[in-house]
Amino acid sequence: MKSTIKIAAFVFGMSIIACLFSCDDNGNLTSCEPIIFDPPFDLPFIGDPYEIDEIGLVENCVMVNLSYSGGCAEHDFELRASQSPLTVYPPIINLVLSHDANGDMCEAYISDDIRLFDLNSIAEDINMEDVVLQFINYDESLSYQSGSN
Repeated sequence: MKSTIKIAAFVFGMSIIACLFSCDDNGNLTSCEPIIFDPPFDLPFIGDPYEIDEIGLVENCVMVNLSYSGGCAEHDFELRASQSPLTVYPPIINLVLSHDANGDMCEAYISDDIRLFDLNSIAEDINMEDVVLQFINYDESLSYQSGSN
């Protein structure tokens, strides 16, 4: 029960935070970064070190809460998806977040960096409503139902 309340509070809180920089005047999510589709990968390029603290769904976007070292330069993150899902039902899409620190050698520990990535392209690409999103470097997966978020 406590776990369910914590998860609900996290999703609600992250939705509010996400809307602070990505919502229109009516509270609707306006922008998420695109997901890049790669050919099937063996071990994907992750780039500079980072840690995924939590993931969740906000409307049709996957929200990633990150931590990493830096503080002196803008960091770039790309969410990459394998082009072909694992053939099970529901299909599993492998995702990896790549990080480019752009040479930032500062040692501040940045936490609660929220990134949003657009899931609409995944639903369109595999032409199915239900998919499981599995991050390569995160222990938990997400179930995504297009059109219901």
